Amino acid sequence: MPSNDQLLAKFELPYQPRDALRYRPPIGLIGCGGITRNHLKAYRAAGYDVVALCDIDKQRAIERQKEFYPQAKTYTDWRNVVRRSDIQVVDIATHPAIRRPIIEAALSAKKHVLSQKPFVLDLDEGERLVELASKNNVRLAVNQNARWAPHFSFFDYREVVRVYASVARARTQQVHPPLLGQALVEFEDAQASLAFGANLPIGSQDRTFVSGSLGSIDSVGSGNKIQQLTVSTESGTTQPKLEGCWFPDGFRGTMGELLLSVEQDREPTISAANNLKSLAFCVGAVASAERHTPVVPGTVRKMP
Repeated sequence: MPSNDQLLAKFELPYQPRDALRYRPPIGLIGCGGITRNHLKAYRAAGYDVVALCDIDKQRAIERQKEFYPQAKTYTDWRNVVRRSDIQVVDIATHPAIRRPIIEAALSAKKHVLSQKPFVLDLDEGERLVELASKNNVRLAVNQNARWAPHFSFFDYREVVRVYASVARARTQQVHPPLLGQALVEFEDAQASLAFGANLPIGSQDRTFVSGSLGSIDSVGSGNKIQQLTVSTESGTTQPKLEGCWFPDGFRGTMGELLLSVEQDREPTISAANNLKSLAFCVGAVASAERHTPVVPGTVRKMP
């Protein structure tokens, strides 16, 4: 029987964030809401140079400046960030409804862009932005930070055939959006089921189980903290010790991947073009929940 160390050696994956080695340009952040504390904490840890912070609420920009980057300048108009010739990368973390023109202006100014998710609410608009980035020879990436959650790492893209989803309001929930959701996902030769319960004030659990012809992987934890991963194959069962956690390490991974893609002259693995495939699935799932019928991803072009 192989030892635990021998089993672990078979499952080593480059799951941790990678930082850019040489390309460390001035960065501007547009939108300073609560989530951006994780952005800035990660960028500071990586030694990235944030020189501008922008929010329509001046005080929020100042709060981020004082906490993370005291030397950065603050703005209330995003156009002032885009106009700065020294800024080469723009992290856009505004709400999706107002994000498209900001992305468009940044790309037209030949700046690399990291967009918060969801990237767009209209797939056709997303395709136009991808074309604009290509035309201006700049990178356009989407902040898919969960890809650097230690228990997720990377899964290869698989074409979704159709999705059937539903949502409901929990009896005790206090907010407007439905906090219960589920989806059945069909692939050509596989299936997946997703279940979400966001109305759990006590004892929440995040669990992922994947099974295949060579074994299974089970990951259990609470929220975005570290999870216990169990890998089972015919050779035995092992529990790798993961390092780091989703928040804020995932945000370090996204910016690092964008900067590395520029440094290495390639498309980022979190490119907007790649993200549109995932977004087509999400738009289809929302449409399915509204229509109460299965939907083929891509046939619905706008978020209902």
